[in-house]
Amino acid sequence: MEIDRLENQTLVNKLVKTHQVSEQTLELYHSAINWYVNNHFDCQNPENFPSCQQSQKGYKASLKYENNQFYKGFVPCEHLVYQQNRQNFLNRFLLTDFDPLQQEQVFYKTNEQNLKFFALNYDDSKSQEIIQTRINSKEEFLLKQQVVAYYQDVLANKKRYGIYLWGSLGLGKTTLFRFLAIDAAKNHKKTIAFYSVSNLANLLKGSFNNHVESSKKILEQLQIADFLFLDDIGGEPASEWLRDDVLFTVLNYRMTHEKTTFFTSNFSIDRLRKNYQAKIGKTYPGSKEDNELKNERFIERINVLAKEIELIGTNHRIK
Repeated sequence: MEIDRLENQTLVNKLVKTHQVSEQTLELYHSAINWYVNNHFDCQNPENFPSCQQSQKGYKASLKYENNQFYKGFVPCEHLVYQQNRQNFLNRFLLTDFDPLQQEQVFYKTNEQNLKFFALNYDDSKSQEIIQTRINSKEEFLLKQQVVAYYQDVLANKKRYGIYLWGSLGLGKTTLFRFLAIDAAKNHKKTIAFYSVSNLANLLKGSFNNHVESSKKILEQLQIADFLFLDDIGGEPASEWLRDDVLFTVLNYRMTHEKTTFFTSNFSIDRLRKNYQAKIGKTYPGSKEDNELKNERFIERINVLAKEIELIGTNHRIK
């Protein structure tokens, strides 16, 4: 297109001016410059790779000036860059029980805008109208705003550990943490492990039937991820194996290595402690004192790893 050629010639002119390219050099590399001017164009609609119109699909013409020479070549076009960024985003999710792309594109297409939502001032009338389309209660909004602010402090290295977010059903605890996980992977290049504890137990049990190495890999991913999100802890059938061999092992590693860990639950940490102790105590093969000690060590890791915040609001699933 003529408009592309004009824009390309403008870029070449800037390149010539910046590097003070001589007439002799321009004459020598006239064919390379002309090739670039006639062939370079940017792709539109980068999410639609089949629509790429480049002669070499995925790559566009480029021109580089270095050491008094012009070099023509190809660089990834907008379509390929989009595909690469999407794959890099997915690769940062080491372990997850939700589809990050579906959440990012459908629910939070522009994740940054959704985090900006929590920067709104509830006392401003226009902002309040926007907030109330999604959250009815001022208290709930301010608590979620506090969670997002704390998360941003973690990113800025002002806070070391994560959050234990608990509250009644349907308050959006999991959804909020999924958004934080997406933001951390997409915009801050953090590796993520995100799993509900119940699904995690089933995943590990299934891995035992296949190969012991796969269960080791799962535990390793939970341990090494930059950010670990353990969703709905306490909602799973409590067992000695899950508490002592899985969760304690993971949390102890993360505490020792100062890894950021987030939890959601319907129970306070104190209630979780009592539930685990009572439920596991019914089938625990050792003494009552031994069970209590292991339980306290487990809960201690949670207390060290996360700041406890109670979320108060209304059930969003009930209209």
